[in-house]
Amino acid sequence: MDPLTHCLLGGVAGIILGIAIGNLISHLMNIDAFIVPWLWMLVGLIVCVVVGLISGYYPAWKASKLDPIESLRFE
Repeated sequence: MDPLTHCLLGGVAGIILGIAIGNLISHLMNIDAFIVPWLWMLVGLIVCVVVGLISGYYPAWKASKLDPIESLRFE
């Protein structure tokens, strides 16, 4: 899988766990309504995508600048 898929899956899993834990805590505190912070969920997904793209793009860009024969010599 590509890095974008990994970071989006991690972001969605984080949102699902955050909502589940928030609902559990609000239930334990006898609070009837749980507010879902949609803006912060969107910001979290954007951060996940940016980090995933940078962590996937930078090593690939760095590797594309290397000579394949010289790179294999050190293995």
